[in-house]
Amino acid sequence: MRSVSVLTLAGLLLGLVVLVACSDETNTTVIDGLDCGLVREDLAGTWVVDFVTATRTLTNCEDPADDGTSVTVPSPAISFANVGIDGSQDSASFGVFGRTASYEVDPELTVGVNADSCLALARVWIQSEDLFVLCLGTFDRGSRTINAFCDSVEVDFDVDETIDNSCDVNITIDASIGVI
Repeated sequence: MRSVSVLTLAGLLLGLVVLVACSDETNTTVIDGLDCGLVREDLAGTWVVDFVTATRTLTNCEDPADDGTSVTVPSPAISFANVGIDGSQDSASFGVFGRTASYEVDPELTVGVNADSCLALARVWIQSEDLFVLCLGTFDRGSRTINAFCDSVEVDFDVDETIDNSCDVNITIDASIGVI
């Protein structure tokens, strides 16, 4: 009988802890300290990707034939208006998809943002180099920006929307990704 009382008390204490840890903020439930409070509206608008100009060397390519190839990421900002935003079917995240007016591949911008941590993974098409740059960072809801570092690329040399090779870059590339 005493073990039932201990279990009941433990269950009540656990329930109390969960109630204290949660708060209701408009249209989302935030788990205090664990949840960044991301909602779909935070991601709506024109997305702008601004790389720090960089020339890097491809390394650790799946097909070693491209190891040592030099690629340049330009610095003019790339804008993506009228992005699509979808909820993920596989995780607690949002997907952002966009393209420029002169797009070669579709989508040219893909960003996944986790709803709980605001961790973001961006994939951006660089037309001059025929490759996607992969960047990681945290989405800041206040500034609506991701201060990202980019450490790898997916190459599509024949621009047929099929990845020809995946590689690391020898030095990370800095990028600022924001919603205006």
